Amino acid sequence: MSTLSSVNAQRYIPSALSLSHSNLAWGIEVFSSEAALTALAFSGKSKKADWHYRFRSLEQMVAHIEKWLLNVVSNFEARAAEKKQRADQNAVLSAADHYQVGDILYNSWGWEQTNIDFYMVTAVKNKTIEIQALYPLQVDGSMYSHGMACMVVASDEIIPNGERYQLKVKAGYQGSVGLSAPKSYHHFSKWDGRPLYRSWYA
Repeated sequence: MSTLSSVNAQRYIPSALSLSHSNLAWGIEVFSSEAALTALAFSGKSKKADWHYRFRSLEQMVAHIEKWLLNVVSNFEARAAEKKQRADQNAVLSAADHYQVGDILYNSWGWEQTNIDFYMVTAVKNKTIEIQALYPLQVDGSMYSHGMACMVVASDEIIPNGERYQLKVKAGYQGSVGLSAPKSYHHFSKWDGRPLYRSWYA
């Protein structure tokens, strides 16, 4: 009869192994056999084992399990601490502390070419900002010799019927502040006024 997982029913555990360590809160399970000197381990919600090894000795197996447990628990604790820090930061975060009407944002994106989209902040609310697309302006004399790239800056003219978004201002990594992304290729940054590189295909 096969040993069963308490975390994910799709985890495959050979019948010769029995549960030796677990932390259900983080999905940690170690199944092992002292007789066969074999062990495998899972973490999180994955059905795939983090590792599945046969060892030369019981001491080697125990040492490997203990080292892995220490590392994986430390990683989960660090993630939990980071999540709590972001939650605490989001609770007191105010959009007006980071953005004001008239700020210019840009989004740089593309595959094998570089598109630049500019946006102006048109409204600032409690934890969100509203932005509208601006026309880009080519910098005089910046066209590359191959004719498929130049430098651009933002105009102050909003594009009629152009893209407009309401973005959530949120805590980022290690205390930074970021913005929500309406589309997968969106990564908004404040523009510092310097020309940006743009390229395209002929």
